[in-house]
Amino acid sequence: SCGAFANRYSKVSPQTGQWGCVFCLEDNPGSRDYASEAAVQSSLELAEAAVDWLPPVVLADQHFGETSAPPTPPVLYAIDESLDEGETKSLRAALLSAIRDLPSDTPVGLISYGSSVSVYDLSQLGVATADVLAGTKSPCSQTLKPLLYGSGAYLAPKHVCLPVLEM
Repeated sequence: SCGAFANRYSKVSPQTGQWGCVFCLEDNPGSRDYASEAAVQSSLELAEAAVDWLPPVVLADQHFGETSAPPTPPVLYAIDESLDEGETKSLRAALLSAIRDLPSDTPVGLISYGSSVSVYDLSQLGVATADVLAGTKSPCSQTLKPLLYGSGAYLAPKHVCLPVLEM
């Protein structure tokens, strides 16, 4: 009900196809995709830590014959804050170089972790803001709700976030 997808941390009932959300802790209605033990075991989203998913794309417009390319998948960078100053400077240079090489419409996100976890909103020109979670314990669902439903844009197009990161 919160908009999250089933993942390898979700509790799935092969008898009913229901799955429990790890974010809002609500049970979701049964799905034929998870209605047997074999279906659960063959679902990549329940077995793998990361799964690339692209929405279905209309390859041709019946009226105009135009084609549309699939959307560019987002790139999310996770940065360990325990690096020393020299490593941080090298990482920054490598990160900026990697982002510059991405296609212009690529959504980019940034998370840093150390004594806390910071999830950055890079959509505001000239300023980077972050939602910060304590790094000493796992957040509860109430703590995660502002990240899921808040006003932060945690993925921003490359052309918007690159000037922010270059500051």
